[in-house]
Amino acid sequence: MHSLCRLVSKDDLILIIELAARLATRCETNDAIYAALEKILPFQNFIACRVRPSAPSHGLKHILNLGYPKEWLASYNKLGYHKIDPVVTTSTEGLMRWDQIFQSGTPDQKYLIKKAAEYGLIEGFSVRHHDSDELKVTSFAGKEISTHPRHAAVIELISPYLQFASENLDAIDCDLINLSDREMAVLHWVAAGKTNWEIACILSIRERTVKFHLRNVMTKLNCNTRSQAVAKAFNCGILRL
Repeated sequence: MHSLCRLVSKDDLILIIELAARLATRCETNDAIYAALEKILPFQNFIACRVRPSAPSHGLKHILNLGYPKEWLASYNKLGYHKIDPVVTTSTEGLMRWDQIFQSGTPDQKYLIKKAAEYGLIEGFSVRHHDSDELKVTSFAGKEISTHPRHAAVIELISPYLQFASENLDAIDCDLINLSDREMAVLHWVAAGKTNWEIACILSIRERTVKFHLRNVMTKLNCNTRSQAVAKAFNCGILRL
């Protein structure tokens, strides 16, 4: 930790601590996290997830995606690219630069690297750690991000907090969430800061009916508070700014 801190400024450490504290609340939106990270690092794409190496396909879960092309992630998961991804298959733990682990590989791995490059995922860093039979991975991509030792230090310092956020903000499968029209209406007004009484007046329903729909929303989104429900809804694209 001390050696890493020598590579970052006092202002960097303040920004990292502030972001870590915000991530600990478990109710930050993807846009908010992206904006905070942009103040610290010159990155284009970021992802935090868990990887199940033994899964034949759909090996990624708890995905916090900030800018990774969704088409690439869909193909990666469906085709089981995690089984040949050098970031996953390497024995290295901790921080690694892509250009160092992409230098050699099997024909399948070189094909994967070529496909990733088509989506602009060419240069960057990954941080990986084993946790039982799964792998925790955070990755930052961008042409400028691998050009300064400070970037590597910041990534290593902030990655555990981003991994924490991915496991708590995205603990549900967004594709399986199906809110009714009334639940969507209630959630919309909750996101707008309205109270249950105000929502009841707006929608011309009883306040207890609002509470009923809100309980259903929280159950479907697997959360316990209104702010957490709103954050998860934004994360999954159910609500949009």
